[in-house]
Amino acid sequence: MARLGDRFRPALGSVTALALLLFLAATPTNVEAQADTVRIPYRIACPSCRIDFVKVLTLGKPTDPVLISTRSNVVRNSRSQYFASSYTAEQVVVFDSTGKYLTAFGRPGRGPGEFEPGGFTALQIDSRDSLFVLSQGSVIVFGPDLRFARSYRITLPVVAHITTHGAVIGSGPLRLPDAIGYDFHEFDTSGNHVRSFGNDRRQVMPGIQAPEKSIRFGLSRNEDALWAGLLDQYVLGRFQLGENRARVYSIEGAKYVPPGPIPWPVMHNGDAARWEREVLAMPPRAFMQVLGEDANGRIWVNWLVPSQGASRRRILEIVDPANRQILLSQQLARAMAFVPGSALVSTSEVDQNGVIAIVISIPTLRRE
Repeated sequence: MARLGDRFRPALGSVTALALLLFLAATPTNVEAQADTVRIPYRIACPSCRIDFVKVLTLGKPTDPVLISTRSNVVRNSRSQYFASSYTAEQVVVFDSTGKYLTAFGRPGRGPGEFEPGGFTALQIDSRDSLFVLSQGSVIVFGPDLRFARSYRITLPVVAHITTHGAVIGSGPLRLPDAIGYDFHEFDTSGNHVRSFGNDRRQVMPGIQAPEKSIRFGLSRNEDALWAGLLDQYVLGRFQLGENRARVYSIEGAKYVPPGPIPWPVMHNGDAARWEREVLAMPPRAFMQVLGEDANGRIWVNWLVPSQGASRRRILEIVDPANRQILLSQQLARAMAFVPGSALVSTSEVDQNGVIAIVISIPTLRRE
């Protein structure tokens, strides 16, 4: 059994999460992207290869004062302390290097150090051990001592990641003059819109201009680019930040791709209840999620494939763009995410009483 270690060292946290990109300028600029398309035949290069998850520790016990949730990603600082969302997503829960509960902090509200109603969706640790929390339209920053340091507002897109310097990159429609028509947006550490990039009037990725909920993306391991994927197509686009060209990898003959695009219902006069009913009535389909990029530039994706009833199977596939192949494909028992800046991954477990625990593991590659 070979440890993946640096070979499969993930770059994200998410999410997964989800080294910082170098921003071009503080003035908003937009990039109209062009595309090179690389076609990869769907063939598993190593059918006998499997990823094993070697358990390191577990976060969360039924006896902890504050229970945790899988609503946000898990991050780790230089002292090997772990941070996760509380069950209500209104507090940050802290664990030591062995998984022992240490403390929890935060509360709902809009004041200094408070999380907006609805909770938060992403965490990140920078090189100085400051903690960044993405809470609705705000980024709240806590120092290494976990005391509130500052916060800033952003015009939040639909899907967003925090970089390791606290900047935000998101996707979705953004109602700013310099952002209309583009798919991806950058905000600096003061919340200023830096630039938008992506398609504009070009079809860089087939269907990338579909409804915003169909786009999922993750940052590259060096955070100098992002990998975007569509829920219903096996197409991965690498958008280099600061360049006008995107490289698109289209996996041909993929096993789980559903026929045709996802027919997302239209919101009728703001009737969210009707929209939700129509979504739930949609026929079962397979969906793809981008998990992240490892140290060798391989992209980990997760396919959610219809099974019995409303349940879905999770299929992990590792795409190797450089060698134009799919390295492996295997079924996962539970959801997986990367722990940023480490060779670790997190998976969630739920006991018979509904208490959530997060297992931190090292992914290892073996050949059966």
